[in-house]
Amino acid sequence: MKSSFARALAPLLLLALALLLWGRYDQAGFVTQILSDSRGYLGFDQLSWREILAHPRTPGYPFILVLAQMTPGGLDWLPGIHWGIHTVASLLFYFALRAWGATPLRGLLITAPLLMADEIRLFGDAMLTDAPGLSFALIAVACMLLAAACGGAWWVAAALTTLFACLVRPAYLFLPPLGIVVGAFWGWAGQRFDVEEMRYRPGFWGMLWRMTLAMALPFLLYMTLRAVTVGHFGLVSYGGGETLGITASLLDESMVPQLSEEVRPLAQTVLRERAARKMPKPVRGWGAFNPSAEVYNDYVHRIGWPAALAQSGDSRVKANALLAKLSHEIIALRPGDYARWVIMGYARGVVRVLRISPMVQVILLLIVVTALARLAAPPVSMALAGNGEPMPPPAWEALSLGALALVFYASGALLVCLVELPIERYLYAVSALLPSAAMATLLWLLRRPVSQEIAP
Repeated sequence: MKSSFARALAPLLLLALALLLWGRYDQAGFVTQILSDSRGYLGFDQLSWREILAHPRTPGYPFILVLAQMTPGGLDWLPGIHWGIHTVASLLFYFALRAWGATPLRGLLITAPLLMADEIRLFGDAMLTDAPGLSFALIAVACMLLAAACGGAWWVAAALTTLFACLVRPAYLFLPPLGIVVGAFWGWAGQRFDVEEMRYRPGFWGMLWRMTLAMALPFLLYMTLRAVTVGHFGLVSYGGGETLGITASLLDESMVPQLSEEVRPLAQTVLRERAARKMPKPVRGWGAFNPSAEVYNDYVHRIGWPAALAQSGDSRVKANALLAKLSHEIIALRPGDYARWVIMGYARGVVRVLRISPMVQVILLLIVVTALARLAAPPVSMALAGNGEPMPPPAWEALSLGALALVFYASGALLVCLVELPIERYLYAVSALLPSAAMATLLWLLRRPVSQEIAP
C-alpha cells in the first residue's frame, strides 16, 4: 500500500512543481517573444512539400507553430505550449527512470532539475527552437531508456522522437550516435545491475544492433526523400554558411590559387569584403581562435550567404553546398588551425557551462561535501538499512545517467564547436542533463556504504 501510494504521489508532485514554476514564470511576464530569427519559422503552411524540404529551416518547429495557431489563443499561447511539452518530457523521463529501477523519491529528485533547465527558463517564451528542441530531445532520450528497459513499441517511439527532435532543432543531430554508443553501454549495464523492473535484457550486442537500426533507419528514409525531392542528401540545406563563420577567419590570399575553380570567386569575395570592413586578418597557431560573435556573424550573414546566393542563382540548396565546399577546402589546407579552433572552443565551453549553471555548481558542491563526509565516516556507517539488511547502493543510476549526461554534453558541445561559436545559448541546449546526473551521484553518495562489511 505504501509503495503504491509513493508510486502515485511522485509524478503528482512533479506535475505540481511544473505548475508552480509555470505560475512563477507567467507572473514574471512569460509572453510570446518574436525575435529576429522567429519569422523564418512562419508561413510553412503556405509552402509546397518540395519548398518545405528545400527550406533552410527544418519543418519540426514550424509544424508546432501551425498547431499553435489553431488553438483559441493562437501564438499568444506559445509559452504555455512550450511549457506543456517540457512537462510531458520531464514526466516521461521520470517514468523511464522508474523503468530502470529508481524508487519514486529518487526518480522525483533526479527529474526535478530538468523542470528548471536554463533553456526553458530563458527561452521558453521565445518563438525559437531552443525550448521545444530541448524538450523533444529529452523525450527522445526517455524513449531510448524505455526501449532499453522494456523493448517492444518503445523502439519505434525512440526512432520517431529522435528524428523529430532533430527536425525541431538540428543542433541535436548528435542524438543518433549518442543513442548507439550509450545504448551499447545500457546493454551491458542491464546485465551488470540487478534491476527487477527491467523486463528486457538483450545484452550488449542485442542492444547495439537494435539501437543502431532505430537511430539510423528514420534518418536514412528522410534524407533519401530529400535527395529525391530537392537533390540534397542530408537533414537540411543548412550549416555550410555557419562553418564559414569559422573557416573564413583562417583564409588568406596565399590559399586562393590552391582552391578549386568553383569556390575561388567566393573566396575572393570573402577576402575583398574582409578588407573593406577592416576585419581582423588570419592569425596562425593558438591565436587563431577568435570568439568574436560580431566577426562570426559578418562572415556568415553579411558576406558568406549573400555572396553564395549571388553565385548560385538564389538557390539556397546550391548556396549551402558552395559554402560547405569552400569551408571543407579551407579546413583541408589549414587542418591544424581548424583543430586548434575546435579545441579552444571546446575548452571554453567546458569552463563556461560550469560558470553559467548555478544548479550544477550547487549540486557539485554538495557532492564534494558529501564525499568528504563519507570518507571521514566510520567504516560501517549506513551499511545497514532500517530492516537490518545490507542497503543496495543505486550505483547504476549514477553510472548510467552520468555516462548519458556526459556523452550528451560532450557530443553536443563538439557538434557546436565544429560549426558554431560556443556561446551560452548553445551550451544550455546540451548541458541540461548534467544537474540530473549530478543529483543521481549525490543520492548515490548519500546512500552508498563506505564499506560493505557488516558488524557482527
